[in-house]
Amino acid sequence: MGTHSRIGKLLPTGKVRSVYCHYDGYVQGGVGEDLFNHYQEESKIDALLDLGNLSGIGKEIGEKQDFNDFPNQNPNWCLAYGRDRGQKGQEATVVESEEAYLKEENASYIYLYKNGEWWFKDVYQDRYSGMQTIDSALNIKEEDEDE
Repeated sequence: MGTHSRIGKLLPTGKVRSVYCHYDGYVQGGVGEDLFNHYQEESKIDALLDLGNLSGIGKEIGEKQDFNDFPNQNPNWCLAYGRDRGQKGQEATVVESEEAYLKEENASYIYLYKNGEWWFKDVYQDRYSGMQTIDSALNIKEEDEDE
């Protein structure tokens, strides 16, 4: 079973463009950390969203690979339902506002790139109140491990 997430970008119009990601939606050691470490340039974020819905995020966008050939997949590349499995209707979606985006119900974690940094919301846990930056969550985790 996957830990579902949504990855979005706030557009200049106030709308949010986003994709679904099926696996490893966690902040620490998952989608959040990959976004923070590998997707800071807007052109790379746009390329990620251009892939459409994802089975899993990678450190790189990568190239087309056989979705069902697990042993030969590049683990550093994104695995996309459209590009790699040939599935139709997997394009990024656009909602009218950040508020509408944050009401997503089919994800455990909601990620949003806005104002030059990555934010997230942990949908099912009350340990985080509202949105916070991925950077702050990763730093908090590192401080907890040092104690």
